[in-house]
Amino acid sequence: MEDYLPIEVEQLSPEQCAEKIQELEALYTSFEQTHNLDVLNAIQVHTPEEAFANDVREAAKKDLPAIVSLKNLLDTQSQIPGDVVQKLHTRYQRIQAAVGVLHNDQLDHSLR
Repeated sequence: MEDYLPIEVEQLSPEQCAEKIQELEALYTSFEQTHNLDVLNAIQVHTPEEAFANDVREAAKKDLPAIVSLKNLLDTQSQIPGDVVQKLHTRYQRIQAAVGVLHNDQLDHSLR
């Protein structure tokens, strides 16, 4: 069995973290203003083809990578208080659930 070295993650300064948190909150707000979460949550599909053909959902999916990338960066920062991390995560879950994931040919909007 190979030995694996732990991956070292660069810790941002408190000021950099604060800037990234503001940036993520701005991305969340922009997403919520651009894509109606109630409309996204109401989308029901029964095949992957239907999901990929849904223009509303596909447009929302295209805005997720920037959010995920920044959230993942912030998740590695040990100096961010737990309540702030939880607040950011809860907001992310609402957005992710609204877009949904395909599971057994159904669009799943549950929070996992």
